[in-house]
Formats: sequence, structure tokens, C-alpha cells
Amino acid sequence: KEKMNHPTIAIDIITETMSTHRTVSALNVVGCRLLWNIFIPAPLDACDETLEAYSNSVNKLVSYLHTVSQKHKENLSLHETMVCLLSKISCYDGSMLTEVEPFVVLVIKIMSRHDNSWIIALHGCQCLRNICTRELTASIARPKIEACDGAKVITSCMNQFSRNHQVQSEACAALAAISMSSVPNKKAVLKCGGIEQILKAYDSYLISPYDEFSLNTKLQACITLTVLTTESTCLDALVKGGVVSIMEDISNESDGNLPESLAQAIENFLGAVSRGRNNTFSAELTDSADEESV
Repeated sequence: KEKMNHPTIAIDIITETMSTHRTVSALNVVGCRLLWNIFIPAPLDACDETLEAYSNSVNKLVSYLHTVSQKHKENLSLHETMVCLLSKISCYDGSMLTEVEPFVVLVIKIMSRHDNSWIIALHGCQCLRNICTRELTASIARPKIEACDGAKVITSCMNQFSRNHQVQSEACAALAAISMSSVPNKKAVLKCGGIEQILKAYDSYLISPYDEFSLNTKLQACITLTVLTTESTCLDALVKGGVVSIMEDISNESDGNLPESLAQAIENFLGAVSRGRNNTFSAELTDSADEESV
């Protein structure tokens, strides 16, 4: 009776049922949907035993999803419901997900295999963004994302769904999250043409440049560009590629017509560029002085 009252028992029962019928794709679709509906995080005041139970249940579920994904590689409906479930799991603080690397690998595999689904692109980007903004998971997730060519997968989503502002916004946010405190991921974004995709996302709009969806995409694009300024080769590409000049022109020619949040985001980007240039100049002066002293 005590076991049946445990908050993770429903997750375990559904996972076991899905596993028993792993060859039936329709049942696994329903199972993922059911898990999405019932999934709740561990209480904030949960004891260690409860947290461990949650962690075991979630890790067991992710492991099973790897298996069933491999079994039904081409089933789009299954993978769309699966990535929505993974996105919901990633929304919480990370204490429930102790096996981070398998989670990352599964998400990126799904995104790569089903690159024609905007649902998978959207929720896949949300997964990667969330897991890289949680203190408990970020330091493990970012290197694994870099090893799995995550930046390339995200920018491919941006290219594939260039008119979908939800995907564009989430993809920009994901690129910022994976690049934060990660030089390899910043360089990976540059290498796969991410800066160009981010600029295209900034320029795109459906109704007006500043409708709700377009504005949010522009804000996320500015945030991501700002994150990239802290790496010297990215900063150099932003300057030489004309991105800095474009943003300066937008700022100078706005005549106060920019939404306040966007004007601030552009100002933050240009300020980061200025600080990056000053740091580069200071480093060059230091190197020059060291050479002279030798």
C-alpha cells in the first residue's frame, strides 16, 4: 500500500506497460501522451528518498524511450509525442534527471532523424535550452551537445522552418543556452553558419516587424548574438560579417520607434561588442609588451 501511494508509481507502471508492448507503436504514442498529462515534478520539500525515486523513474523512462525510438525509427507520430514529453521533463530543475548524456543523445537523434517536423524542431530546441539553463545539468549537457553536433542540428531547424517564429525563437534561445560558458559550442555555432541564421531570424516577420512573435524572435536573436561576443573568433566574425554595423544602423536610425525591450537588447549587444574589442586590444598590448621585454 505504501508503494502504491508513492508519487512515481504511475510513471513506473506506464513505462513498464509500454515496455511490455514495445512493438505496438500506437500504444507507445498513447503512453507518451498519458505520461505528459500526469507528469509533475518532485515537491520542493521532498526528502532524499522521494528525489531518488523520481530520478530512478525518469532515468528508466529515458532509457526505455531510447529503445522504442530505435524500434520505430520512422514513426513520426511517436517521436513527436516523445519529444513533447522530454520537453516537459526538461522544464524542471534537473534534480530528477541524473543521466544527462543519454537524454541529450536521444533528443538530438530525434531532431536529426525527423527534421521535417516543426513540432520536433520546436520541442527539441526547448529540451536543449532547458537542460543547458539548469545548474544541475548544464555542465554535463553542453559538452555532450557539442560532441553530438547540436549547434548544427539547431541551425538546420532554423533553415528548415525559416517562417515559423516559434521555432526561430526557441532555436535562438537554444543556441544561446548551449553557448553560454562554452567556447567549443560558440565555435560550433560559427562553423555551421549559425550567425547568418540568427541574423535571418532577426530580419524575419509575418505581420509586422514588431508583432508579438516577431519581437520575441528579435529579442532572442539579440541575446544569442550577445552571448557569442565573448569568444574572439565569433566577435571577429560578427564585426567582419557586418552584423555589428547592421545593429548600429538599426539603433541609430530608429528615431525612438523601436520597442523599448528591443532597443535595450541591441544596446546590450553593442556594449558587449565594445567590451570584447577592448579586451582584445588590451590582450594585444600585453602580448606586445611581453615581446618587447623579452
